[in-house]
Amino acid sequence: MIKTQRSQGVSVVPSNSKYRQNLKSIVFFSFVFIGSHAFVQAEVQDAASPNKITSAGSEVDTGEKELETISVSAPSEVNEVEKYGFNIDVISTEEYLNSSKDINQVLNATPGVIIRNEGGLGSSFKLSINGLSDNQIRYFIDGIPMEDFGSSLTLDNYPINLVQGIEVYKGVVPINLSSDALGGAINIITPGLQENYADISHSTASFNTRRTAINTNYNLNDYFFSRISAFWNASDNNYDVNNIPNTDEFGNVDGTKTEKRFHDKYQSRMFSWKNGVTKTEWADELSVNFILADNEDEIQHAPASIDTVFGGLYSEGSSLLSALNYRKEWDGFSVSSYLLTGEVTETYFDVESKKYQWDGSYTDKTESRAELNGVTARGSIVEIKDEVARANIYGQYEISSIFSVSSGISYNRTVRSGEDKLDDRDIGSSDPTSVNVRFEDPKSINKMVTALNLNYIGVGSGSLFYKNYQLSATVDDYNPSDNSDVNDAVSQSLHGFGLSYRYSLFDGLTVNTSYEKSVRLPEIYELLGDGGIFIRPSPLLEPEKSNNLNLGLKYDGLVGETMYLLESNLFYRNAKDFIRFNPDQPVTGVYENVEGVEVKGVELSSVLSFSNSLSVNAAVTYQDIISSSKTNSSGGENIYYGVRVPNEPYLFANINIAYSIFDKFYNQYAINWSSRFVHEYYLKWDYSGNPDDKDLVDAQITHDIEASASFLHQTYNISLAINNLLNEDIYDNYRIQKPGRSYALKLRYNY
Repeated sequence: MIKTQRSQGVSVVPSNSKYRQNLKSIVFFSFVFIGSHAFVQAEVQDAASPNKITSAGSEVDTGEKELETISVSAPSEVNEVEKYGFNIDVISTEEYLNSSKDINQVLNATPGVIIRNEGGLGSSFKLSINGLSDNQIRYFIDGIPMEDFGSSLTLDNYPINLVQGIEVYKGVVPINLSSDALGGAINIITPGLQENYADISHSTASFNTRRTAINTNYNLNDYFFSRISAFWNASDNNYDVNNIPNTDEFGNVDGTKTEKRFHDKYQSRMFSWKNGVTKTEWADELSVNFILADNEDEIQHAPASIDTVFGGLYSEGSSLLSALNYRKEWDGFSVSSYLLTGEVTETYFDVESKKYQWDGSYTDKTESRAELNGVTARGSIVEIKDEVARANIYGQYEISSIFSVSSGISYNRTVRSGEDKLDDRDIGSSDPTSVNVRFEDPKSINKMVTALNLNYIGVGSGSLFYKNYQLSATVDDYNPSDNSDVNDAVSQSLHGFGLSYRYSLFDGLTVNTSYEKSVRLPEIYELLGDGGIFIRPSPLLEPEKSNNLNLGLKYDGLVGETMYLLESNLFYRNAKDFIRFNPDQPVTGVYENVEGVEVKGVELSSVLSFSNSLSVNAAVTYQDIISSSKTNSSGGENIYYGVRVPNEPYLFANINIAYSIFDKFYNQYAINWSSRFVHEYYLKWDYSGNPDDKDLVDAQITHDIEASASFLHQTYNISLAINNLLNEDIYDNYRIQKPGRSYALKLRYNY
């Protein structure tokens, strides 16, 4: 255990000996890799002649035996992309379908990936891949971008039982996704349409948490299909929060205390109905998909601080989307496309003129303003409405057995309007905080990405591609000096390119390298804010640019009945006009450009599977994220040049051990133990001063355990999980505590 001195959830480093304590955890994970490598080297001479199975998208020598329990069949598109040298991890969800884990928990065990949550179910999260995070990472469902889908359709809402696989692209993103991803992408793959199946699950957990998922598909004569997917998530999130400032009636802090979160209930719902035809002469798939989702979220405190407590503030979100999908493959030519339209609404309710304390008590505000200091005595009900449109077409043609070309074009449009339903003042009011004034005219943002790609298969295999990015937007440029509110037209045109290459040095050992000059265009809420709730407008944001480089080595095979996979990857990112959120005020913040950020790092991972029953997975990532610009935004000297960027984890690791057995009736029993370590990191710039006095986000070591049983060929399933087994105080963000020990029971029916 890493010991720290705590003060209100803040660690103080007592001496350099603390780092020696942390080394114990690092050494623990290192032994896994060293032991794995030694075992392989000792036994490799006795390996049998290989047959091939697929594991996480790679070929593995298996000897003469079928190892069905460790076989993972990734979608064909994944193998096609991976063979050209892109740095991609493919996660099959088959082993997680009986688990209470959500998508974020599964991704958090992927090398190079770290996810930071602000609380329990439904809380905001920040996903990082190799040092780049937030909107620098793009999210997709079956290749359709999820940006601006609303707060109801996010990774932490989407149940694992609605997912067949997850693709994690690191740094370099192929053109078939046609997106402005700066540092990587996550693509959720849903189950196929040619089979009949029903998957129904329900879990109940601590803090009155409930999660239900339904996924069914009916296919008639391998032609017509109809699929219904739905989920419902809910939680009170009323877990204990330690180290809360204890204040007297005058607001003076007198020590700390423990309180329960009392205003953090959350629920989200989604219903999706997809219908169409497959395997016709004119279409491999032609379908129409309708999606309806909504959520309700009580807000306990501001995103970056627990000092401002709310007791009445809450939000509601809704998304109504429809999509048309088409794909067809002929000899040597294939095409896929989609068209999506819809409306996404987010509403914030701030109608209580009260000031709350962490024990739930409150006093009436003397200034007759709401919790967020609403613009009227009645508070505010801010409704922000986005009309979204997405379109994409992608085609590929095989010139010969060696070369193929592909091209794609993607168009995204969002039109935003909004109003404060309690602000009945005339448009043009002199009060600049009026949301009705801020959205007097609808604001829009348009993005278009076009791309061209050449693939090669010969001595190794590789890909060379070019991307063009177009941005046009109508945004607010408010000038407080003369209270003017002018619509500005923003236009940007940028270019990017990249390449990838894969080569097999010998059987079982491959090298992968990829490079991309990438671009990420600002999002609408980065430019316009959220109506002044938590994010203020920043209309002058510049697009982000980055040079991304990966160099990876993969070694896999079979020794007797033991399958092994060892991977290492070096990565480098050099980002300019880096967009970061700056919480510069107690409640609100603003997105701003940082001149330059450089990321250098390495990730190591190993997979060992023994005799179809026992498997050990481990991964460790180190990344150094530093300020790389010698000047600041105003042209002066950057005093933080060469200094590590604060509030970003730089060393983390995880290990997972799973054991399963079958009885004579083919019922399966399994137990799984996992542990995760995150090294401490500074909250603010590590530039000058005494390091012992600086604020830290604590080092974290957490343990989870889960047991499951499956009966009648996995038709009936049950699992019991204990998360945060040792009930540690854990913080992904400064002083914002995550849930303690929790229990989860899940029941699942699968046909």
